[in-house]
Amino acid sequence: MGTRRRRSDARRNRAAVLAAAHDDLSRYGHLSMRRVAAAADVSRSTLYRHFPTRSALEEALRDEALDAAGRAVEAIVLDARPPLAVLRRLVEALVKIGAERRLDPRQALTHPPGLEAVGQAMLPAMDRLLGAVEVSPSPPRDWLHEATLHLLTACLDAGSSHAGDPRPAAEELFRSLTEPLDQGLVVLDPDGALMSVNPRAAQLLDPDGGVEVGERLTSPRMDLLYEDGSPCAGNAYPLSAAVRTKEPQLAVRGHRDSGGVVTWVAVDARPLRHPASERVYGILGILSDVTAERDWELRR
Repeated sequence: MGTRRRRSDARRNRAAVLAAAHDDLSRYGHLSMRRVAAAADVSRSTLYRHFPTRSALEEALRDEALDAAGRAVEAIVLDARPPLAVLRRLVEALVKIGAERRLDPRQALTHPPGLEAVGQAMLPAMDRLLGAVEVSPSPPRDWLHEATLHLLTACLDAGSSHAGDPRPAAEELFRSLTEPLDQGLVVLDPDGALMSVNPRAAQLLDPDGGVEVGERLTSPRMDLLYEDGSPCAGNAYPLSAAVRTKEPQLAVRGHRDSGGVVTWVAVDARPLRHPASERVYGILGILSDVTAERDWELRR
């Protein structure tokens, strides 16, 4: 009986300490063991018996936060609403957790099992989103897992950076994710090999429909022009430059087909970096037909 009571007291004390630590972190932005012990109504010795160091207490809070994120994601991915509505709920929930728990994603990355469990739970929603925007084939599973972790850490970072009111940060992040989805989308591996593409990008890159997964595709299969109309070499195309330099590239290029018709395309090439190692794991290309806008400017 005495042993059971001591265990019950220990569980209650631990829960009280974690609750107090969560409140302390939310209020002050950093933990004070003295404040936590006082708020939890436990002695300093009891606090240190459960958590010998502040780092141990911070690690327990990170584990709790990742558990909360996992539960939120598991509930949201069951939502039958359209993929973009599910993505909005995911972003809002994860940004909120990052804000409330002050969860620094750089620290969370030092605890990969918890973070990867949340990322795995997000994969069904990502699969649905890729299908909705007609990106095919679906990228390799290991690549998709890295991209999902990238999104997860971006959400947590937005929340921890805007703890006072995370809602505008969540909305801004959601817009940055969704604004390109109605444009041409192409995903390359770090060496420039094609992994996935949607129909709009495929048409802009090769009107004859000859793009194939696995081949190097860093520029369109047609004559290219700079904005002044002069010839442009393939290695000066933004996708090619991003693969070569591993830096973002943004430019407008003319695509001249075999009949001499020129389509002007704004190309936004974004290297995708692993949030922990900064290693580039792919290149996202966003291609937008701006021919009408350019023609209008020339007529002014």
